[in-house]
Amino acid sequence: MILLLLSYSFYIVLLFQQSIIINACPSVCLCNGPNVDCSNRGLPTIPYGIPKNIFKLDLQLNNLSIIRKDDFKGFRQLRILNIQDNQIHTIDIDAFRDLTSLQKL
Repeated sequence: MILLLLSYSFYIVLLFQQSIIINACPSVCLCNGPNVDCSNRGLPTIPYGIPKNIFKLDLQLNNLSIIRKDDFKGFRQLRILNIQDNQIHTIDIDAFRDLTSLQKL
């Protein structure tokens, strides 16, 4: 009986952790399934904590000036990236390296 309770407790903890990881979204963005909208927020940098398994990321109308090489690291499923209407003057080499599924920039 104790072993069953321990197994059940362990399962609940794992499920809760997965839920947190899947539903993580920066407070300055709106996350709706595979779409993340961080547009028109006056952001000087790309927010930390954007889920890696998204399809669309909207960062238009912010104050982004530099795209760093690790800003999009791990975003292998991203298909649409909107970075229009920012003040981008520097893009690091390999900044888009992990965007292997990107269809629209």
